[in-house]
Amino acid sequence: MKQKLNKLILLFIISLVMILGFSTIVNAADETFKLDDETIDIILNGSKILFYENKPTGENITWSSADSSIASVDSEGKVTANAIGTTTITATVGTQTDSCTVNVIYYGYLSKEPIDEVRLVIGEYESKTVSVSVRDASNKEVANPKVEWKSENENIAKVDNTGKITAVNVGTTKVTAKVPGAETYFDVIVTKAPEFTDFSNAKFEWSQLVKLKISNFTNSEKHLNYYYCITKNSEKPKFEISANGGVNLTSNDSDWKLMEEKDISLYLEKYVELNQDLYFWVIEELRYNDDYSVGYKDDNENYIKYKTGVVVSGKKLERPKYPVYAEMFFATMLTDDTSQLVFRIPTGHETIRKFTLKIGKITDTNILNGIKNNQGEAWNSLLEYSKNSNAIYNNKLSTTNKGNASYKTSDGAEKINLELENDAYYYMYVVFDDENGKYYPASGLTIAKASTYEDGAWYMFFLGDDKFKWDEFGIAKVGTDKVDNTVIDGPKQLPYTGIKTAGIVLLVMIGSAIFFNVKNNKYKGI
Repeated sequence: MKQKLNKLILLFIISLVMILGFSTIVNAADETFKLDDETIDIILNGSKILFYENKPTGENITWSSADSSIASVDSEGKVTANAIGTTTITATVGTQTDSCTVNVIYYGYLSKEPIDEVRLVIGEYESKTVSVSVRDASNKEVANPKVEWKSENENIAKVDNTGKITAVNVGTTKVTAKVPGAETYFDVIVTKAPEFTDFSNAKFEWSQLVKLKISNFTNSEKHLNYYYCITKNSEKPKFEISANGGVNLTSNDSDWKLMEEKDISLYLEKYVELNQDLYFWVIEELRYNDDYSVGYKDDNENYIKYKTGVVVSGKKLERPKYPVYAEMFFATMLTDDTSQLVFRIPTGHETIRKFTLKIGKITDTNILNGIKNNQGEAWNSLLEYSKNSNAIYNNKLSTTNKGNASYKTSDGAEKINLELENDAYYYMYVVFDDENGKYYPASGLTIAKASTYEDGAWYMFFLGDDKFKWDEFGIAKVGTDKVDNTVIDGPKQLPYTGIKTAGIVLLVMIGSAIFFNVKNNKYKGI
């Protein structure tokens, strides 16, 4: 029993010794000098104090920096960040040392204006340099910051170390900008420059004398608007492009007009009536993206939405020939109480045209018979006849409506009073004043047959009207006894036209006229 007690006492003593020994080791470890942080970040030009624990009593700490150009430390453990980079600060007490890694970073960065995306256009706007600004601990901007640039997909866009992003192929990628202490990224969207509409094979055709139809073209995929202009020479007309790339029509651009996108048909009366060449211009406005509000920002930070350019450059139009057929002298009615002349010549919307009207009796039956038998030369003879013969009416008149080449008593014009012979044939010859070369020359000639009545009423039925009748007169051939009694039966073509006479009935008692255009001719007898 005594022996067993001795063993327990011995075991207790050994345990106590071990506990006291371990406690001494722990206390010794807890008392080791050390810095509170193993790694810290300090903003450039800022400072931070390093804290420590278990400094031996009566001992001084010696501080040092592995690279004081990056971060320096004073005798109190205050670390100052001098340049971007990483270094080590060491604290020494007696034989004990500890160290802390110091990373000098920027306060952060942001672009000169917030960037969500950059849009580049191959063939048009292929590169853009993105600048960033960074600040130090005092919020002062730092010059020439160190920025690491990276493109997620260099097959779409690449970026160099200056922040210049260059388009490579159509698509979308991300570009990352990283600085010590921060990073961000933004989308780069690369598209292809929109192509203008190709008018190289377009057809320019006149109809109705003043209507220009443009066909055989397809609108560009990104088409937005067309504007057209007519000039009298090949000098390019002026137009302005706005800051966002669109057309900016000003008072100096008054001749430019917006036109429809498809099946273009333009009424050009105000240009065709003038005695000038006709040069045709078209500028087109494209959008860069399907969303009209989205474009790109150029180097001057202008928000570019549209692309504008000349797509038809001074195409010289062949002048529409003034007609020599019935439709252009198309509504004529002269009676004892009504005068109505309607001419199919182009007139601008604000134009009043002056003209001379000459009416005279045709006594030359050779001319009449030639016209009756559809002989073109007979019309040339009638033209000379009308210019040289005496007239029963020869006056200068003016049209009665702006933009409408007409003379009507219903519009306030005076009646044309005539002394007519029943069943006699008369010419009506009209020459429009060119006003010293301002207007393109226009003249017209037609025939009428008079009907008079005992009550003083009279009518003139013009060639082409249902009530116009040819007499069955014959004309003896010179040197023979033969007589020509030919009568025109059925629809016939009027001279110099493709118009059937039977198809020209425009109004009751309104005849059609055969128009002759004799360019730049001063007619005698008027």
